[in-house]
Amino acid sequence: MDTAHIFLSPRTYPEMNKKTILDAQIITVLLLINIVYACFNPADPYAVEVVLNKPGITYDLKPLEKMKNIVKKSENIYLYKSHYDDRLIVTISLQSFSHVNLENLPPKPVAIKSVKTSVDLETLEDAVATAAKNYGWQIVYKTPIFRTGYMVVLEKQFGKYRALLYIIVNGSDRVDIGLTVLGEQKLAFKQAEIIEKDVKSILTTTSLSMATMNIDTDFVLKSFKKKESREKMGVYLAVRVQIPLKIVETQIARLTCNFELENIEPSATNMDAFRNAGWNLIHYDPDMGFIAEKKIGNTLYTASAKKSDRGMFFSLSATNATSVDQAKEVFHELFHTLGLGTEALEKCTFKKEKTTLETKMVPIYDISDEDLAKALASELKWLVDIKVIKGLSERDIDNIASSVKRGYAGWNSRLVWDGEKWVPYHKVPGAYLVKCIGPAPDYYLTFNLTTPPQPEEAPPGGQPAPQENIEAPEQNNIMVFMVILLGVVTALAVAIYFFIRSGK
Repeated sequence: MDTAHIFLSPRTYPEMNKKTILDAQIITVLLLINIVYACFNPADPYAVEVVLNKPGITYDLKPLEKMKNIVKKSENIYLYKSHYDDRLIVTISLQSFSHVNLENLPPKPVAIKSVKTSVDLETLEDAVATAAKNYGWQIVYKTPIFRTGYMVVLEKQFGKYRALLYIIVNGSDRVDIGLTVLGEQKLAFKQAEIIEKDVKSILTTTSLSMATMNIDTDFVLKSFKKKESREKMGVYLAVRVQIPLKIVETQIARLTCNFELENIEPSATNMDAFRNAGWNLIHYDPDMGFIAEKKIGNTLYTASAKKSDRGMFFSLSATNATSVDQAKEVFHELFHTLGLGTEALEKCTFKKEKTTLETKMVPIYDISDEDLAKALASELKWLVDIKVIKGLSERDIDNIASSVKRGYAGWNSRLVWDGEKWVPYHKVPGAYLVKCIGPAPDYYLTFNLTTPPQPEEAPPGGQPAPQENIEAPEQNNIMVFMVILLGVVTALAVAIYFFIRSGK
């Protein structure tokens, strides 16, 4: 699947006025309101998670109801401190694949042949639909047409055998032909010849006749796979180990001053004057104005000017400046070098304000990837021991621990069983991937139990033992999201502003 990830790292230009930022923020918020699914949240990069969807694995949450030091956030979410490292938070939840039936996805092709050829994707899609109808095949799966990729899977029953034919376009000049033949008994040579003939007919009809040169009876025989029973799609237990987080804001002080000089044209300044004064000229237009900056120590000075009806409008700023007098001295030198005089600066009153450059969630503790994987394995073993999980072997636990990496968490990246091995969900063919950002759950910020849970007998009367519960205000989750959203919006607003300015 062709996915795109866009990373914006905007540079903050202190000369922007508040109205410009606000206007850009409003536009950006309107764009962000259209977010529907929360596929990624700021907590995911600091967690590992596995969904136990492998056939034969079952769960029973009742043992958790009889333990102290477990927080039940809802009917489907339980929290507790890790047995491996009590600084870590463990989340037990129930998850499904509601957007795509993972269990019904066709298995990976057993045999693949590649051919170099270019195809028109829309023509191919129509041809495959026609060929499937003519030869009794059914299209059981296909992706949308992307710029350089497309996959379609056809299915046909040949007696006791089920054949799956894959046509996969990779790039602009390669097509992969995959085949899987499922059955309970070994595929006979005669039956393989029948399937071979049918596959070649499909490829020829879809203008992929070049690929038939690589298809023979031996290829069909190699594509055989013994059919395995698969459990009906349902809801699965998911286990997540999370490093707790905190919100960090990066703020800096900034001095700003705006004023207008009458009866002056942008052409009164020149590039050489800026260079002589040691300023970096970011943008210069002799008819419209300029943007320039100069860094002295830890202070960034910025000067911009734009043509106005009566002359030129100037915006000056000093980011991380130590004093107003220091800022005035630097700008006096610049105006003197440009030949603009310094009288206007005497009337300019610098205002001090704080600017949030970045708001983000960061882990409270420095915990290695290896320890995260070991913690996940430890919790899986504990859940097996107390009979919350059944059917999960020690080999499965070892394979999960060796496959998981920091950041394998959340909808797109959680570890799942793909029919052969444990892989991140985004690597499963046909996975329903969503592209958006949502808030981190509040309990990754406020959870404060200190003792891992242990099995405990129910008190007389058969009622569960009292649970220690922590209910953070619901507003906390919204506020966390809004703080992060404001940081993102402001950064995008800065980028939009400078893009507009530089395009003039």
